[in-house]
Amino acid sequence: MGHGLTPWGGGPWGLGGTEFLQLLSALAIRENVVRLTFNEAPVFTGVLDPNDGSDSERYIVTPVLGTMMDGGDPRPVSTIIVARVQQAMSLGTIIDVTVDRPFDGYPGRYLVAVNQLISSVSGVLLDPLHSSLQFDGLVQVSTPKTLDVAVPIRDFANPQTLSGLLDPLPVTSDVGLLGSIPTGDDGDYAFDEGMTSYKKRLFRRLTSAKNRFAHLPGYGLGPGAKLKQLGKQSVRAMFEADAKQQVMQEPETIDASVNLIVDPNIPGLYRLKMRIKCKLSASPIDFNDVTFSVNG
Repeated sequence: MGHGLTPWGGGPWGLGGTEFLQLLSALAIRENVVRLTFNEAPVFTGVLDPNDGSDSERYIVTPVLGTMMDGGDPRPVSTIIVARVQQAMSLGTIIDVTVDRPFDGYPGRYLVAVNQLISSVSGVLLDPLHSSLQFDGLVQVSTPKTLDVAVPIRDFANPQTLSGLLDPLPVTSDVGLLGSIPTGDDGDYAFDEGMTSYKKRLFRRLTSAKNRFAHLPGYGLGPGAKLKQLGKQSVRAMFEADAKQQVMQEPETIDASVNLIVDPNIPGLYRLKMRIKCKLSASPIDFNDVTFSVNG
């Protein structure tokens, strides 16, 4: 014998059951998993029959447009795996939805919409007014080194741009110095530091082959390995995510927005654009001079 629409113990005393199955909360618990909580356990048979809560087509995750740091859109994702959380007190009301690539991190937001589910407790349908929720994206990055305690980084100067001649060389207008190893005021090899050193390290990360340094696992974006690959959306999204993770490894980086842009003039060519907020500048910087091209 039940109270309202729920069996004994299935609902709070005196309130009976709800008229509909409802989605109560959505929270990203990993970089590619969002956890959904319902007021009652949805039907979850695992055989993809009608209203089966294990069917990935019952869950659609879409980016909320314009919520990134630069006003752009979070990367799109697709649902691939749905699993019921086996917790003692969950009673089947908690479901984890795994997507095919990492979410963009905060302030990027996503909307999860659920469809055609029914309650396994009362048999009621999903409430259309409580079937979708927004949640903050989550991305896993390695903790960067703390700039306050980091040893100042210096390297032999090897200017690749005119701006690289400003720090700390005595001659700043001779384009013949580009690509060379110049000397400083003291006659010794000149060195890079500050913003020039930061840009150089970004260049190295973005152009180096991945995992080719034994003491730096995961170092390098490896754009050369992407040559001759189809420029599919999934490939481009993973490339953007990896590029952002590489940028975030530098101790001066606070946040970054990375986008792979289609070249309007050359079919099959993509350009990597970055806006980076770092501790060396009071405002975000558009790093157009570290943009490079890869074939799609």
